Formats: sequence, structure tokens, C-alpha cells
Amino acid sequence: MHSGYTRRGLATAAAAALAAEAFTIPGIDRVEIVHDAANVASGGIPRKLGFTMIGRRPPQAEQPAGGEVGTDVVWRLTRRAAYS
Repeated sequence: MHSGYTRRGLATAAAAALAAEAFTIPGIDRVEIVHDAANVASGGIPRKLGFTMIGRRPPQAEQPAGGEVGTDVVWRLTRRAAYS
């Protein structure tokens, strides 16, 4: 998201809409959000939406982009948790 549009709830609203839409697809029982550990603001999105942090892992890309630490943080929301 462009920095001029941050802190408006737009990314959170978009992530919520995408997760809700994913759960309308038969067979989808979980949604994951992955972000670099250095991106603290991105970590707030899954937290606000009720996702659970399930762990950290090496990034899928070979080299992190500028400003990244190279550790992915993985968050998960299950169908059960979303609708309980």
C-alpha cells in the first residue's frame, strides 16, 4: 500500500474482505497472512482480524527487499475461528 494511504484501515478492510471471500470457496478451511518481521504495521492487520500467529520461517524469496529482516511471520485464521 502506498504510504499516503496508510493508517486509514484500508489494508485491514481489504484483508477482511479477502478472508471472508476465501471462506465462501468449498474446501477452504484456513487463510494465512505472511509478512516480513520488520513490517510491524502489517502485523497489526491479522492481529486485528483475529488471526493467530503460528510461527516464523525463512522467507520464500532468496534475498529480502530493502528494509526487511528476512524472516517471515505467518498468521492463520481457520474457518471455525472466523465464525465462532
